Amino acid sequence: MSKKMIERRDLLGPEAVKLYEEGKTQKEVGLVLGVPSRTVSSWLKYFKVKIRKGTNTNFQLKKEKIFNKVINDYQENKITMQNICKTYHIDHYTLKKWLQEEGIPLDKSISTNSLDYGEAYFNQLLQRYKKGASKRNLEFYLNRDQFKQIIQKKCHYCHEEPILQENPIKPGTERLRYNGTIYSNTIDRKDSTLGYTLKNCVAACEMCNRMKMDLDYEVFIAWVNKISRFQNEK
Repeated sequence: MSKKMIERRDLLGPEAVKLYEEGKTQKEVGLVLGVPSRTVSSWLKYFKVKIRKGTNTNFQLKKEKIFNKVINDYQENKITMQNICKTYHIDHYTLKKWLQEEGIPLDKSISTNSLDYGEAYFNQLLQRYKKGASKRNLEFYLNRDQFKQIIQKKCHYCHEEPILQENPIKPGTERLRYNGTIYSNTIDRKDSTLGYTLKNCVAACEMCNRMKMDLDYEVFIAWVNKISRFQNEK
């Protein structure tokens, strides 16, 4: 056995054992990991796993337990096949087989989406910010993780929680544009003359962002405090 094959066995073998012991067949394990069933068989033997014979009782019990939930998530909740497989620890082959057994047609709008729930919406939001910064000749130095971390925080000014963003309908169809949406706030640049840097950016609800506009950070805070004092003294 070559060094590359040994490394692959050591990397994927434990996962193959886990999937097999959860009730999957060798063929199904192979489909999940992208290897032939005979390779799965050799890995199981190497890790001294007892090979099942006859009907896969464990997997049948698992099917009976989650089948209705899986079908409901696909038909009613419009969850993608990829996310269903991740949630219930089944592979695409098994899911398609279950759908076919029930005579349920595959909906391409939710079957072929390879991104996690809400990820497509997040991607377009990030691109929108980058495009807006470019149009205004502003630098954008936030990486993907930093951007996500900021928009998921409470408002820096009033502590408002992130809100669920609207998922628009595709023009001319009744389908949602994205596979899910996200909870988020907006991003405010403390110094409006500078670009999107980690030091210059804070989370802001839409109301606070609109109120501040291009005001200097200290000026805005002082003004808000002035309003608060006056209202409390009335």
